[in-house]
Amino acid sequence: MVFLIRPDAFLAVAYAKEDSDLHAINNRLTERFAMSLRDSNADPREYAAHCLSAFLSHAYEGTEISGTGEIERAVNLSPNTLAGNYWITRIKRNLPGSQQRDWELALETFVNACLSHYGKPELQDRAAA
Repeated sequence: MVFLIRPDAFLAVAYAKEDSDLHAINNRLTERFAMSLRDSNADPREYAAHCLSAFLSHAYEGTEISGTGEIERAVNLSPNTLAGNYWITRIKRNLPGSQQRDWELALETFVNACLSHYGKPELQDRAAA
């Protein structure tokens, strides 16, 4: 499959700060690809960066979000928003859990969306899906 990747999306992934959600998402994707590529000489970091860059390029296509800083801010906002929604649902339904678990689920949801877009649904975490 061919993906058009915006240079600013690729650069945002490549130069993401270590304490950012973008970096955490890229690390989780790397782990998923590492598991599936363990019998190969392929670099899972390259696959993860390509998968995330392709997803971000598609997600922000036609928007005014551009530049590595804006993309990183937008991506960092997404898991936080999802985590907030998980927290609200958890509180309303009086379900057990924690804010950390809500954030973990939000990251997994974002990772699963990237993998689905990339055509690798078999690498998704079914517990978070």
